Amino acid sequence: GPPAHERLARLAKARDDAKDLMGQPPARWENECDGLFKEFRLACVHLRREREVLDMLDDKESVWRFICKFCRERPFQHDRCTEVLRILMLCDKWMEKFGKDPDVDIKDLPAAIADEFSKRVDETDPGRQPGEQRPSPSRNPFKSDSGPPPLPPPAESMGPTPMMPSGLSVVVQRCVRARVMVDERTKQYGEIGRGLVVSVSFSQQATSDRVRSAARFLLAARLSTAGDSAPFTMGRASGLGSDAESVVDLCKRGIDQGVLIIPQASLASSVGGDDWGLSYSSWCTQDSASNLYKLFADSLRNFAYDLVQGTANARQPVIVAGDFNGRQFMEVASEGPFMHSFNF
Repeated sequence: GPPAHERLARLAKARDDAKDLMGQPPARWENECDGLFKEFRLACVHLRREREVLDMLDDKESVWRFICKFCRERPFQHDRCTEVLRILMLCDKWMEKFGKDPDVDIKDLPAAIADEFSKRVDETDPGRQPGEQRPSPSRNPFKSDSGPPPLPPPAESMGPTPMMPSGLSVVVQRCVRARVMVDERTKQYGEIGRGLVVSVSFSQQATSDRVRSAARFLLAARLSTAGDSAPFTMGRASGLGSDAESVVDLCKRGIDQGVLIIPQASLASSVGGDDWGLSYSSWCTQDSASNLYKLFADSLRNFAYDLVQGTANARQPVIVAGDFNGRQFMEVASEGPFMHSFNF
């Protein structure tokens, strides 16, 4: 492979690009952060066995701020974020910089690694005395008195177990065609051909950043299909999802795609008592949900345009949004729903 100084130069370039992107308008961040994180991740992976070279990088603070923001706004990338964090956690100098920076916070990192990461920050703090508990933004919020309580242990009785809180929940399935009533008064329907049907619910933790992140993910993730693959055979492991492509990639090739969304508040539910009654206490208000639903639809349209434009023979996806306040008359035809659920 390339010599160490070339790999370090690649890491430095990713750092400089990240620092620049942090100061750019939100639209540019949304369009470029995934590609930039990919470059930084590859640079880290290529230096994972050379900690002394990793430690040579200056301005580690800019990298940490980029990573924290990326983790916060791209929850569906947490596995790859964790891979990078485990590499950097081996380097004392990187952890020291994180612990001293007031502009970074462990609560932005994936919860699965937060406790381990917090211990590493404490281990590399030269001013900390044994047993000393120091308040700091870098401490694990899931272990502090001010943080949310831990999830209860699974009950011995049957029934669903509690889920981690999320801002919005979506259920996605493929379709070959679908339509939904968009105006009950005039009996007007909006229709799509092949593409995705998305049900979405908003809870009290929903934010505009999470909504935009979810919209971009649904367009860029490999959830749809061109529809020209061989039939799936049960028991053949390679069949499931082998034809999956993203809406964006298909549209760039000139293949028609659509995304139909409907509000489905019942996705944000939990078991509310010993009688297994359903509780909807996590719902956000009707006005807030309506505004977030509009933002979700607008974000899908805006990201679709930005991600597909500029490619020869490309086709923009059709985005159809069911009426938030009306009844949901809907028809869906599918060759196999390939259904997924996500929380953001």
